[in-house]
Amino acid sequence: MFAVRGNRQAAVTDKIAHGYGLIYDHYFLETKDRPMKLLEIGLGCGMSYGPGASSLVWPELFPNGKIWFAEYEESCIKNYWNETSRFNYVVGDQSDRGVLEEWVAKTGGNFDYIIDDGGHTNPQIWNSFDVLFNTALKPEGVYFIEDLNVGRFDPWYADGLPTNNGSVLP
Repeated sequence: MFAVRGNRQAAVTDKIAHGYGLIYDHYFLETKDRPMKLLEIGLGCGMSYGPGASSLVWPELFPNGKIWFAEYEESCIKNYWNETSRFNYVVGDQSDRGVLEEWVAKTGGNFDYIIDDGGHTNPQIWNSFDVLFNTALKPEGVYFIEDLNVGRFDPWYADGLPTNNGSVLP
């Protein structure tokens, strides 16, 4: 299901190459045709191929779903989003607990799925998980963290030297 639709976006998304499609198929098959709610952190504004690959896949997978994106770069998401977009959005720094609480208030929480494909630093991952898992996810919901391994490396160094932000503990 995800792999077929996601492959249409293969040139512009890493979700297939990283194997997330296999995981998502396991969880998403049971909810694909019913009303559901999904939040993805990260529209992909910093990616070399540009933003929005997931925003094309999720509405097709979940025609009865309510899709939300959270993005750090407000100008990027405003430039990408238009009245025909099949998603809503919130903006702000995912490492800021106050911002995360604002996201919950604006979206109403109660998500079936939350996908953290945002900034990938451990403080961002930890704070998002701590706030959103406890306040925005349904009790039977599923919280995914993509690219968990990259939080140990500074993205600005081509050699991938470990940084001091390698611990997920606050």
